[in-house]
Amino acid sequence: MKILFAISFFVFSFSVLEVNAQADSGYFPNVAFPICSAEPFNYTSSPRSIQTINISVLGCNDGVQYEITNPFWYKFTCYYNTPLGFVITPDSRYPSEDYDWQLYDVTGKDFQYAFNHPDWVISNNWRGSYGPTGTDEFSTNDFGCASDPNDQLSAFSRMPDLYAGHEYLLLVNHFSTTTTGYSLAFTRGRDSIRDLSIPAISVAHPDSCDAKILRVKFNKKILFRTISRYGGLEFEVVSLSNPTATNPQVVRAENLSRFYDTDTLKLTLSDTLTSGDYQVRIKNGADGNTLSDICGRFIDVGNASANFFVQKKLNPIFGYKINYGCYYDTLLLRSLDTTGATNFVWQFDNYDQIIDTTSYRPSIIFSEFGNKNISLTLYNKYGCHPKYSKQINLYNTFKANFSYPSVFCPNDNIQLKDLSIGNNIISWYWNFGNGQTSNDQMPASPNYFTPSKSQKENIVPIKLVVKNKIDSSIYKTVCTDSAINYIKIVWTCFISVPNAFTPNGDGLNDYLYPLNAYKAKNLKFAVYNRFGQQIFFSSNWQTKWDGSRNGKKMDQGTYVWMLDYDDPFTNQHINQKGTVILIR
Repeated sequence: MKILFAISFFVFSFSVLEVNAQADSGYFPNVAFPICSAEPFNYTSSPRSIQTINISVLGCNDGVQYEITNPFWYKFTCYYNTPLGFVITPDSRYPSEDYDWQLYDVTGKDFQYAFNHPDWVISNNWRGSYGPTGTDEFSTNDFGCASDPNDQLSAFSRMPDLYAGHEYLLLVNHFSTTTTGYSLAFTRGRDSIRDLSIPAISVAHPDSCDAKILRVKFNKKILFRTISRYGGLEFEVVSLSNPTATNPQVVRAENLSRFYDTDTLKLTLSDTLTSGDYQVRIKNGADGNTLSDICGRFIDVGNASANFFVQKKLNPIFGYKINYGCYYDTLLLRSLDTTGATNFVWQFDNYDQIIDTTSYRPSIIFSEFGNKNISLTLYNKYGCHPKYSKQINLYNTFKANFSYPSVFCPNDNIQLKDLSIGNNIISWYWNFGNGQTSNDQMPASPNYFTPSKSQKENIVPIKLVVKNKIDSSIYKTVCTDSAINYIKIVWTCFISVPNAFTPNGDGLNDYLYPLNAYKAKNLKFAVYNRFGQQIFFSSNWQTKWDGSRNGKKMDQGTYVWMLDYDDPFTNQHINQKGTVILIR
């Protein structure tokens, strides 16, 4: 309520239209008061804050906590490079008032965060001196920090340089607790900050992929409040390609800025536009006016339009060809829509998200076959980006493989099973490592010579070579792959346990274990001392007892062993028991 009350005491030196349009501005950065005229601003009273606000100040590392107590914010745009001179003068009735100020370059910034951004500050003066303050050509410092009024330091800083096209905020702070007024006058560069341009539409285009929504950009910021209450009455869209077509209505206008002024509007139409040339025009709304800028200048109806083109809807469907190979495949892709897109973004599965944005017909080489997820996203100049994905099967996965028994016992019937993967396999070649070969996919059991008792076992390689036929769109070829596995040929698979062993490390009979238990299933082997204590156990027949327990050598003598297993040949459960002599 205090802010609203303070407003009623303001007396401005410009038109009623400007005052009415902006009566709620000035008290915070995001609603800064626009400077539209180079004439002095005269106030019979200054605003009174509801609360003090901490503010960051550039150029002052004096440990002082700076606060704004009765602030008023201005904003303006610079139209050509110039130094800026200005003076803030207290009301002549109250010359001993303390005013401070701070100037920000807020080009491309969000005004509301100015409080906490000293890096945006280009000049200021916070000295505790009474009377006029501002910038002049005689001062040498860009910044003036807090000081004792008795020091009577200069309240003026050097004139800062302004740059064409930049936006600026000027904070005027009334440090005194009174609401006496002041004047703000520009002494240099005032023509550079005067905005005499008339607002107009600069460009219009469909919003992304949706031709039911338009974005309209103006050459300067306009007041959103001057748009009709229900939106869109100040706009009309007409077809230039088809003058007899029924034109859609603008049913809604949205402000794309958080502030009360904006240079871009989002228009929603009653119907989606088809491909062709269009024009968006400004007309008078329900209030009899068009749209106004922040300085109260209305758009000229007869001179306010923008042409735009609606492209046909982007279709990211794509086609492809596959050149199959033995070791890699080449995938040839092609976008079927090349008329409206400016960028083609391809994404390839299993290749660390490889992206190509330069070609509508790329190719990629895959060294691993199988299903691949391929996607295409099309972009146009308005940011439209529909996406289409497709799974493509590189079906020529080809790998030789077969199953085999790891051990061959005398009189075994070996079953070799082809497990090769691949489409259109045309041949199989087996080499059994015994001088025998076969071209059958599932060969008969090969014969092997049993090694001698002294030799005990023999390792023989079995090799499978397979071929498949690749029918590519460019060429035909035959691919070959092979697999080698090794089989152990043993002299016997009869399971027995020695009746004595000598764990002395001479390499002969050093261990006790069930001999030749190559194919025994569910085997359990245990050794007990004469007191019935279990001193060794294993479920792996090749885990051998070395005559010790917990690292301690056992005494020479007789021990009992027990053996359980399932015989794979007879499918019987075998339970055996015996004794063994440990000899030291």
